[in-house]
Amino acid sequence: MFRKPFRVKSNVAVKSSERRNLRTEVARRFSSVTEAFLDELLPKDDDVHALRLVLHNDETCCVYSTRGLPVFFERASKSGERNIFPTVYTLWKNPDIINCFVTSPFVLTKLQGGADLMFPGVINIDELGDFAKGQVVSVSVFGNRAPVGVGVTASSSDEVARNGPTGKGVLMHHVYEDFLWELGNRDILPLIPHAKNESVAEEVEGEEEDDDQPVAAATVTEEPEMETSRQTLPDVDDMDSLLVWCLLCALKKCIKKDELPLLTSTFYRKHMQSCCPLGASLDVKKSKYKKISNLLKDVEDQGLLSVSEQSKGVDAIVSVNWKHSLIKSFSVPSQNATESSELVKKESVGPLVEELWMPSSATLPLFKSSGIAKGTTLTVAEVRKVVTDYVRSNDLVQPGNKSFIVLDPILSDAVAVRGTPHAQRLRWDEVMQRIVQKMSPCHRITLCGRTPVLRKGAVEKISVSTAIRTGNKKVTLIRGLELFGVDLREFSQVMQKKAASSTSVGERADSKGAEVLVQGTFVKQVCALLADRYNIPSKWIEIKDKPAKKSK
Repeated sequence: MFRKPFRVKSNVAVKSSERRNLRTEVARRFSSVTEAFLDELLPKDDDVHALRLVLHNDETCCVYSTRGLPVFFERASKSGERNIFPTVYTLWKNPDIINCFVTSPFVLTKLQGGADLMFPGVINIDELGDFAKGQVVSVSVFGNRAPVGVGVTASSSDEVARNGPTGKGVLMHHVYEDFLWELGNRDILPLIPHAKNESVAEEVEGEEEDDDQPVAAATVTEEPEMETSRQTLPDVDDMDSLLVWCLLCALKKCIKKDELPLLTSTFYRKHMQSCCPLGASLDVKKSKYKKISNLLKDVEDQGLLSVSEQSKGVDAIVSVNWKHSLIKSFSVPSQNATESSELVKKESVGPLVEELWMPSSATLPLFKSSGIAKGTTLTVAEVRKVVTDYVRSNDLVQPGNKSFIVLDPILSDAVAVRGTPHAQRLRWDEVMQRIVQKMSPCHRITLCGRTPVLRKGAVEKISVSTAIRTGNKKVTLIRGLELFGVDLREFSQVMQKKAASSTSVGERADSKGAEVLVQGTFVKQVCALLADRYNIPSKWIEIKDKPAKKSK
């Protein structure tokens, strides 16, 4: 519903009478909501705003926000009954106000891509109790009670008992990291322990040997690893211990000797942040250290590492004591719970890009002599073989100097340059260069599991550039990702976590497709992500790191 951008038609303060009606309706629809919780969500002495939205499909929707945070949204109903749904921000404060369907963490990316939750993917189907068709429910991932989405049931519990858990289970309306989530403060998914994790795991394990339960058996292969990794995680509510844990994890898992010296700011932003457990966030200001320099000074006193001032106000880690007992005894989780499912590095094959050429009218007679028809695509190696075979079969190598080719009429026309006289002889490399230049370029891209696509023209490289926007703010723009099979929304979400910065997907200024925008300058990080995660060689990435100077 909110997977695509929407337009805010109006934003007005809610009147007292409308607020009372809204509170009454929320209390009626969600019976477990207490008066105190209502006062927190829809306070009587604070501004509550109603935002009228026009969605991508022209559907209208109303979002109620308090202090800039969306707390409920309401969909239009033909029957006249108010369809009110809590947002993920509201459910993170109280996950128990509606029934919750639990699924695997790997399903989250599918939901964020616009898919509905299928019943075979529901882990706690036997613990849900009775539910009606069209009932408002939430969806969470195994190991974390914090909901990742809100929707309505596609069928009732009676229908599930009668027909089995097949087909669609929840029709998703709102999912974590969609555009409604972006309307708020964009908090990351919190970590709320599941009260019934153990019972669910035991139930699934008990079904592992049952051949008639393929869905449960498939789930078992994932959950024990998640439990193992959770045992090594710190208390996310204790910021001091969380910072130290992420520091040790970064030192043992991410840092290599040849990377030193490493700027402390880079170490914190790139390595410590990436080691933070799923649902938690690092904020050094909420700890006793207040500054990252104080944390590093503390561990330096313990002999874990050495920090040196490179220039005024710029510190760097110059050495790490890998033999220190704290580092040696630290255990990195076997399945890295520090990254959400959409950030787990994929073992995938990158796009195969082939530069090809087709014979042009000037070069076609040369290729026809070798039986190659018009429109045939050739690689450089194949072009070289055709030219070599033609030269040798027609004995065109200059006697006494094998570095030159004597040009016959066909070769002469193929290598002729407009405005210059026809040459009698040319070097081998110059003949090859001229022939390729006179051919028509094209390229073929093969993505894993897809049919190869042939396009005319040279390969359009991925463009990574920086620009200055309003307020002298630097941004990084990434264009041309679609050609290489990169999902822009997924790339934006991954980059948001990697850079710890705001990202968005929008139309290019030249209307030639879409682009990803990252707040700040992250050219190196973008190139590294394209190489490491998407296996795109650097030759297909064009860097334009030259922001325009602001006119005085």
